Amino acid sequence: MIKGEQIHDIPSFLERLWKTHDEAMLFRGQPKAWPLLPRICRWRKALEKGWENWRVFQETLLEDFAKFASPYFPKPPIDQLEWLIQAQHHGVPTRLLDFSLNPLKALFFAVAEEKYDSDNGAVCAVSPTAWFEDFIETRKLSYNSLDIYLPRQINHRLIAQESCFISFPLPENKNPIIPLDQPQTYDQHIKRIQQWVVPASCKRQLRIALSLLGVRYRSLFPDLAGVASDILAYLKMAET
Repeated sequence: MIKGEQIHDIPSFLERLWKTHDEAMLFRGQPKAWPLLPRICRWRKALEKGWENWRVFQETLLEDFAKFASPYFPKPPIDQLEWLIQAQHHGVPTRLLDFSLNPLKALFFAVAEEKYDSDNGAVCAVSPTAWFEDFIETRKLSYNSLDIYLPRQINHRLIAQESCFISFPLPENKNPIIPLDQPQTYDQHIKRIQQWVVPASCKRQLRIALSLLGVRYRSLFPDLAGVASDILAYLKMAET
């Protein structure tokens, strides 16, 4: 992983990014420099107490989501990947890690939440060796490999956020899932990972700059919740 550079303002960030830009890059913003791991990893204590291994744990969660959520979909997901994306979208722990094709939208997620303003954030750029763009054929994901997907845009948030996903391999046991930035672990699938630090002292000014550029809650979350979050963000900025 290439580390160390800081994001103080948007023009210099884009200029440095342009100098190292690959043809295909995925971007992820985080309010703190957490390991690059999917949400399901946060539930290891539940795994330890109730399931045989990671694979059974994920299958159970996905089957429960599909069983109880099916009536609420006008058109149900067509394959396992779409079920995982919908489950992830609604807060169910999955093996997917969210990314964006747009670096500024990734930066938004590194600075948007004021409760993390005292912490340095991070923006990661991943250069994959390949990715899947299956829009017609159904797909069953492998449990044994790390795969990168640019999926069908099945809801408005995916479109607005220019979303793509990395699907992590799941062990046949309860061993920890390996972070994306672990040296040499995923070299077959990842050419390079860059990470920029977003200093805590710069988060507020970056939020304002992104808002002026139209990268804000109501543009990334095109629904009523996004509109309400945008109004609250405006009020919080007005108070400081």
